[in-house]
Amino acid sequence: MRVKRTRLMWLGLGLLLMAPLLSAQERTPARTQAGDRPRVGLVLSGGGAKGAAHVGIIEVMEELDIPVDFIVGTSMGAIVGGLYASGVSPEQMRERLVEIDWADSFDDKPDRNRIPFRRKEDDLLPLFKVEFGLGKGGLKLPAGLVAGQKLNFLLRTMLLHASRPGSFDDLPIPFRAVAADLGTGEVVVLDHGDLPKAIRASMAFPLLFTPVEIDGRQLVDGGSLRNIPIDIALEMGADRLIVVDVSAKLKEIKDDPSAVAVSRRTVSLMSAQNREAQLALLRPQDLLIVPNLEGIGFDSFTESGEAIERGVQAAREHEEDLRSFSASGDDFDAFVRRQRAGTEVEPITLAFVEITGVETLSPKMVRKRVKTRPGDPLDLDKLARDLERVYKIGEFATVEFRLEERDGESGLVIEATEKAWGPWYMRPGISLATDLSGRGGFFLTGLFRRPQINRWGAEWKTVINVGSVNLFLTEFFQPVEPSGRFFVAPSFTKLKDSDDKLFLDDQEIAIKNEFAFGDFDLGVLFGNSGQIRVGYRRGEHEISPALTDGPPRRSDIGAGRLRATWDSLDEVNFPGTGNYTNFDAAVSRESIGADQDFDRVNLEFTQSGTIGRYSLTGTLRYGDSLGSELPFYATFPLGGFFNLSGLRDQELRGETLGFSRLMVYRQFGDVGNVLGGAVYLGVSLETGNVWTRQEDPSLSDLRTAGAVFAGVDSVLGPLYMGWGLADGGNSSFYLFLGRVFGQGLRRF
Repeated sequence: MRVKRTRLMWLGLGLLLMAPLLSAQERTPARTQAGDRPRVGLVLSGGGAKGAAHVGIIEVMEELDIPVDFIVGTSMGAIVGGLYASGVSPEQMRERLVEIDWADSFDDKPDRNRIPFRRKEDDLLPLFKVEFGLGKGGLKLPAGLVAGQKLNFLLRTMLLHASRPGSFDDLPIPFRAVAADLGTGEVVVLDHGDLPKAIRASMAFPLLFTPVEIDGRQLVDGGSLRNIPIDIALEMGADRLIVVDVSAKLKEIKDDPSAVAVSRRTVSLMSAQNREAQLALLRPQDLLIVPNLEGIGFDSFTESGEAIERGVQAAREHEEDLRSFSASGDDFDAFVRRQRAGTEVEPITLAFVEITGVETLSPKMVRKRVKTRPGDPLDLDKLARDLERVYKIGEFATVEFRLEERDGESGLVIEATEKAWGPWYMRPGISLATDLSGRGGFFLTGLFRRPQINRWGAEWKTVINVGSVNLFLTEFFQPVEPSGRFFVAPSFTKLKDSDDKLFLDDQEIAIKNEFAFGDFDLGVLFGNSGQIRVGYRRGEHEISPALTDGPPRRSDIGAGRLRATWDSLDEVNFPGTGNYTNFDAAVSRESIGADQDFDRVNLEFTQSGTIGRYSLTGTLRYGDSLGSELPFYATFPLGGFFNLSGLRDQELRGETLGFSRLMVYRQFGDVGNVLGGAVYLGVSLETGNVWTRQEDPSLSDLRTAGAVFAGVDSVLGPLYMGWGLADGGNSSFYLFLGRVFGQGLRRF
């Protein structure tokens, strides 16, 4: 009995002594077949676009027969490191990084022709290009400027061969991605799970990209806490390290930095504090390479090719030091075979297709947008279109995919993440117009919408204007079947224009125009580009002098209406291609509530195209009373910027209108700050006139005008500065912010 107790005592003591070794063995990834040579760890820092230099250094390492046993990367270093660890060759990385359209990858907004028609309608209002959320907690903002919709797809397609979740020790080269926990401020070492998602988390630069949730943690770019993660490579068991530092040196900050620049500066300051501490861990047998990346910016992804060459140059300068890491030819050949193994993706037939994360929307409506079906082969181009169709619904923060294996069969899971900053959404806006002679107007705009009120996708939308034009417009849009194509749309509008103009014998008379009416429309949508509405309008109109106390003149409104719209413009402010056509007809009758019988038709046709570097946009407008007498509020106004430039705003009014305009413009650069956008210079040539019912329209009556202008398509809306000249010597200078003043506001 004593012998047994003695044996148990020695066994327990042995286990106690071996526990640290067993624990260390658990933390250390399985060694590659390194033989007796030292195990080499590769540490790749973050640095935005500068990180492409990592590829050039790996190219030279392979030329020198240097195998890699462990890789640790942060941010862009995680992208390059993850690709190499998964089996992608440096030549393939160079090709992919150079060919990627990075500007498009960082822009989640779908092409305008691929967004829903109702969102295109919003473009006609003078609104900013940013959207806020409204909920129980008040005003909310997205967690980043870019959710990473396109970037996520890019990473997943590049890593399709490594799409199965698992331990990163099982990759051809054991790998770690470094991120930061937004909640606790801790360094997070990602060593298992979904590889593309881990890389995306490591590069989630604060403010620019939204955080990534993994295991209940909100993760962001690890560069702020561990941009050169040397300690993690040492913990993995590396005997020697090759450390590549592409982080930017701190420079003097500008007097007027943008929001992104401030965010980048903050991360750089935090990164600089831990950089020296990490570099102090380097041992005599380790090698530090710092490429010369002067002139390549943090966001200069179009210069990836140049950054790669700078990496090659830096590695050449350290060639003698690198040779000490070289292995024998057989050893390196075995490494390459291991590293390249498994990158070829066999054709995949999908056993199932599943959509997750759809809670408030109609699952049937979402499924209709996914054309990939069980039994289909995996087609990435088709899948990209599927994800885009779901994303462009407009109510998801991201729509991603992953491949899963169940019962030995592969399938597709589409994971939609609904926006967390709703359920109400608001877009503010501003419109300012002046001809620099005291005439003009100003108002603030707010668009409020509550989408997906029910399973069929009902939406309540309200527009409020305050200023020289006061407007309250609210509409309830209700699809009557699951596809959302057919709908009913009751609405109410109250509009007060305190600064409208009436011109009599060249005398300008200020008047007040007030409308209050309700509409009930039945309609059908034609994809993303068109709609037809048929409805009834009932309400009243009042007109009165603005500067005197004269009594208002009141009119009852009762009319049947037809409106057909087609919008395929690629951009609404400075279009390059596409068409916008709107036809509006009204039949006013006393029998349905009006004070006056009349008919009114209005047609606007705009076509855009390009010739070389120039964009041309032609517009034709025609309006007519069809021989009837129109009340004042239904007459056609003409005059002002781009509408016979040089004349005063709405200087001409009549019951028949004919107008044409040709605009030619070219982009000459960008405004380089957070509010900026493309800068255009152009000219506008215009002709047209209005006629009364008693007059016969004639080409000889046409008036001519034109304008030269500079424009900026900013986040606050289009900003114009121009000069217009009309026949008769009428001329005006214009300053304009927002869409053509009043455009998009519903009048008769």
